[in-house]
Amino acid sequence: MRACYALSMLRRHVLIALTALPLTAAAADPAAPVRVFVAGAPGRDAAQIERLVGETFDLDALASAALGAAPASPEQRRRLGRVIARRIAVETVARGDRNAQTVVARTKPIGAGQWLITTQTPRRNMEPLLLTWRVSDAGGALKIIDVLRDGTSSIGVQRREIATALRRQTLDAVITAMEQRYGGA
Repeated sequence: MRACYALSMLRRHVLIALTALPLTAAAADPAAPVRVFVAGAPGRDAAQIERLVGETFDLDALASAALGAAPASPEQRRRLGRVIARRIAVETVARGDRNAQTVVARTKPIGAGQWLITTQTPRRNMEPLLLTWRVSDAGGALKIIDVLRDGTSSIGVQRREIATALRRQTLDAVITAMEQRYGGA
């Protein structure tokens, strides 16, 4: 019990130290936003993780990528970015192992100001979960702009879902449905 408490306090201190650091493009570690997210997510509720998503993900880039060529007002983009953050938070809580120790396994530059960060999370009686995080220099700050699992882009899936829904509904209706589904209204 004492060891669990000590580990919990260590995680909390590391998270506090990491969030105090600016995630600037000049930072030595392009994996910094991923490290902050994976260190801060375990044991948190969806609202706490949603705030963490807002700090570590580029919500404007996610909303733009999810919309594809669909026209949207600034307000619609803002609402969509918020609901995408909520979706990430809800899905993180649903899938999360409170005791999992996610580690950065690899950092690979893919162009000017862009990196792929691979993380590995051990799972009981299963292969480790491998995720690839796309990080970008977003206006001088390092931010996560996509997460890939088994080569499938989460934002690509979101874009296809939105495009399909837009064939039947307006963008406001699509966003409202997402807000209702993920509790982000």
